[in-house]
Amino acid sequence: MGQTIDPRDKMRFGEDSTRLVEAGARAAAKELGIRLVVEDMRVEIGDVVAEFDGGRLRIGSLEVSVDEDQWAGFKTLLLSFLANHRRPPTEAEVKELIFAATGREP
Repeated sequence: MGQTIDPRDKMRFGEDSTRLVEAGARAAAKELGIRLVVEDMRVEIGDVVAEFDGGRLRIGSLEVSVDEDQWAGFKTLLLSFLANHRRPPTEAEVKELIFAATGREP
């Protein structure tokens, strides 16, 4: 598995590409004809549904404790995955994204 993403890097390097990533994900979803919903506490990419309840991330049968910064990082990674790979992630790939965002395995 990869390295953990530190959301504070956005502040240190003065860049927040979240809007660009979301735009790329929306373009990919439209191209693929799949549903994309991006809300503060929920992201849907086709059949992949991730929810944050203020302390827990739930996606399919996976669940892990996260804080708000980790949730924000995970959301961005999930959208980036769609934008770059032009498909929703598999369960194994979701596990890797969770680890990258939190440093913990689900």
